Amino acid sequence: MAETYFQVDNKKIVRKAYLVGISAPGLETHLAAEHLMELEELVDTMGLQTVKSEVVYLRRPNSKFYIGSGKVKEIAQAAKENSAECIVVDFDLSPSQQRNWETVGGVCVIDRQEVILEIFAARAKPEKRLFRSLLQKWNTPCRD
Repeated sequence: MAETYFQVDNKKIVRKAYLVGISAPGLETHLAAEHLMELEELVDTMGLQTVKSEVVYLRRPNSKFYIGSGKVKEIAQAAKENSAECIVVDFDLSPSQQRNWETVGGVCVIDRQEVILEIFAARAKPEKRLFRSLLQKWNTPCRD
């Protein structure tokens, strides 16, 4: 079996992920668990091994991290204890929230959207990847 990994910023290789799901008011607990299982399948498709996952209850979103800073610290510690090199969250993070998570955790942090984009990018034909890369450099919207 070929070795699988995710490369961050063309330098750091990531093989193990710690997954974080969200249970918000109005969302039944079993649905949050189903969403997390789906994320685990996506992460597996991406080529990462899930070392552990958890569902976090969210009362209301926090502008700095989306969830509370204390919980972010707990998750970062649990990720380190489980040798995770990346935290994958099942909610959208703004770029500043992502940076805040990475500063606290010391590991890469990606959300579901980035996982899906990585899967599509990995499966794209080489010439299409090159074309997309050139368009992104020129900040031109890419349409297929």
